[in-house]
Amino acid sequence: MAATWTKYVFVLYAMAYLWIIAQAYEPHELSTDASKPKDLLSDNVTLTISNDTSLPTAIPCPNPHDILPCQCYAISNTTMDINCSNVTSEDQLRVVFSKRFPFINFRTLTIQGNIRLNALRGGDLGKCTFQNIDIRDSALIELEDSALENSYNTMMTLTLINNNLVSIPEISQFSSLWSLDFSYNALIEFPQLYSTTLSRLVLQGYAWDAVPVNAFKYLPALNTIQISFCSLAKLQPDTFTNNNFGYISLESNNIGSIPTDGFLMYGSNNTLLLNSNRITNIPPGAFSGVTGTLQLSYNSLTELPEDTWKPLLEDNVMLYIAGNPFTCGCEIAWLILNQTLLGRIHDQATCYDGQAFIELNPVWYETMCDY
Repeated sequence: MAATWTKYVFVLYAMAYLWIIAQAYEPHELSTDASKPKDLLSDNVTLTISNDTSLPTAIPCPNPHDILPCQCYAISNTTMDINCSNVTSEDQLRVVFSKRFPFINFRTLTIQGNIRLNALRGGDLGKCTFQNIDIRDSALIELEDSALENSYNTMMTLTLINNNLVSIPEISQFSSLWSLDFSYNALIEFPQLYSTTLSRLVLQGYAWDAVPVNAFKYLPALNTIQISFCSLAKLQPDTFTNNNFGYISLESNNIGSIPTDGFLMYGSNNTLLLNSNRITNIPPGAFSGVTGTLQLSYNSLTELPEDTWKPLLEDNVMLYIAGNPFTCGCEIAWLILNQTLLGRIHDQATCYDGQAFIELNPVWYETMCDY
């Protein structure tokens, strides 16, 4: 009897529970004036429906399986990049670019850290065009001019760093190229380049003794030049005076002296970097037109002749001269006794014994120097 009563109570509880559930999830009546889908939603839900077919969509990349191991990225509605760092040979690269590409105008081609691709020849990139090509840290030893011919009208930057290339591709055909970085390759001689558009040239990491006088003669738009971490030992007059240079970096070379009128700079905030060389002497007028930053730290300067340095400081040039073994005798009295000019040296200049310029006693120079 007790068991029967227990079953009866359980059935009653179950029926009551089902009734509660039914009430909680009973469908609401639809409003008779609900003419749009959003009218059927609760107040805290937003549904956005657009019939505007003019909204842009991302450019479709090629079929991912067709171009493996390359990878395509739709960066925006009008921009695609492609990375082919994992190709195993020139033949595989050529096969990739022989596939169907819905759109052929790319922003950037990247190949980095590839030790299997030795050559890039005509036709290897199919019909595709690029605004930027970046190949670095690779085993590339040959780059035919014809490999880039489809990009003559589109290429803006060509970056070829730390490969095994022995020559720079012919750049005169590129109508929009403004930047070329050809650092740490296998160039033997300083290249003679021709371009009416090139504005930035980077050539770092070569064993060159000097830069030819006419090295930049056929680069009328050149503004920025970096020839750092080479072995330059001498600068020839007029090498850096015939272009509209606004930025010159010759840091970390072996330069020992600067010729008169060695540099001619343009612009209101230009930069000349000569730090980490072996410079011992700088004649007056060597830095004509320098108005921004002049970096001469870590050289072998022992004196600061007034006729060379005072005009620069009076023109508010930002001068950096730390790490030079200055004797700090009467030859710098003009500087120590002028706190305004002394304050325009923008690093911790010191004497050969490590004493900072700002710690030198002006009284010494007032009483012991004929100034």
